[in-house]
Amino acid sequence: MIIREAKLEDAQGLAYCLVTTFMESHKGQIAEGELQARREQWTVDISRQNWERCLREIEATENCEMSLYVAESETGEIVGMCFGRLTEGFVDPKQRAIEVHVLYILSSHQRQGIGHRLLYAILEQLKPRGAEALQLTVLQANTSAQKFYEAIGGTQVGEREEEEYGYSASLWVYSWHPLETFLKPSPYPS
Repeated sequence: MIIREAKLEDAQGLAYCLVTTFMESHKGQIAEGELQARREQWTVDISRQNWERCLREIEATENCEMSLYVAESETGEIVGMCFGRLTEGFVDPKQRAIEVHVLYILSSHQRQGIGHRLLYAILEQLKPRGAEALQLTVLQANTSAQKFYEAIGGTQVGEREEEEYGYSASLWVYSWHPLETFLKPSPYPS
């Protein structure tokens, strides 16, 4: 398994990974009406176009405050992805934090340490740009993700409500502050 920065030619694999994993992972965690709306309006092709736009922006921006990493299998398939950016902290707006917007691993590759390695790659890339914390949100119903975040040093620090596709979602906010609380992945083959 290779963890590397995403390239423009990864857009199709990113889109497939995100849409497929989102739909599989959140069935039973979000309203069926929201899942149906996403199926109709958020296709792999639309997602691919969005990732192409994002990757072009990252490529064109010097000292970019966004980071996108992929996990690539031995066969060249994108099996995981993580996207984050520097922003103000959820808890302390004066604090520079890495906000992780996307972390998805295909179900066939979960529980192999890939998510941990992807998060660490984002942290290592953006920490030198002034990040003091890493933060993300997770559905309150997604207990397996919560256990994962806690196992690698994350602490639940708050909650938020977000609305998408006309549906409200209850989210927990997780934070690693200071960044040293993020547990470094065990050595792994490159």
